[in-house]
Amino acid sequence: MSQLLRISEGASIAIHAMILLAGKRGRPVTNSVIAESFRVSANHSSKIMQRLLKAGLVKAIRGPGGGSALGTDPGEVTLLDIYRTIDGDPSNS
Repeated sequence: MSQLLRISEGASIAIHAMILLAGKRGRPVTNSVIAESFRVSANHSSKIMQRLLKAGLVKAIRGPGGGSALGTDPGEVTLLDIYRTIDGDPSNS
């Protein structure tokens, strides 16, 4: 039997956050909304969003009404891209 991919809580949050952002069609979503949506701490979701930002998968929008938005075309991002950003290459596990 082939080995199943284990997804960490961080990777799960990242995948769900990317889906949430894709549904907002460019409108920014605050970290508190992301944290509340997935019932995780704001600190944890903030760290996940920072990693997605560093990878270019999301962009930060500052100021009133700011938050996070997709940093790339959703059609160009794969689940593996998101997974690798948070947990690294699964073949190295």
